[in-house]
Amino acid sequence: MALSTSTTKEPQKQHVLVVDDDAPVSTLFKKELTALGYSVDVAGNGEEGLLLARTRKPNLIILDLIMPKIGGRELLEKIRADKATFSIPIMIVSHLESNYEQKKCEELGICCYIVKHKSSIQNIINKARLILEKT
Repeated sequence: MALSTSTTKEPQKQHVLVVDDDAPVSTLFKKELTALGYSVDVAGNGEEGLLLARTRKPNLIILDLIMPKIGGRELLEKIRADKATFSIPIMIVSHLESNYEQKKCEELGICCYIVKHKSSIQNIINKARLILEKT
């Protein structure tokens, strides 16, 4: 009897990029998402976030709006303008409570806009899981 030489590939982990300059918040997101089996990169500003979005091609980006170097909406615009990254689902999770900003981000195709102080970490993680299940 001949042995099969084919190997079964393990499914790749889904990858999340958290772009937030608030280290305790991004650390908490990373801890929670990693515990659920996702691989997670963290960027502390928009410049790092853009580089990681282009090189790592995450399945989801969790994006803050108020950040140094490149702000969140500017980063969102750059991601949507790049053929390599335009289709990545993006959640806005920010302290900025602005109907104007929310509308502008929705026009750029975000999945959802969550105001940090109005939602629990568990609700945010659950929303991320729902988005990732669709990718």
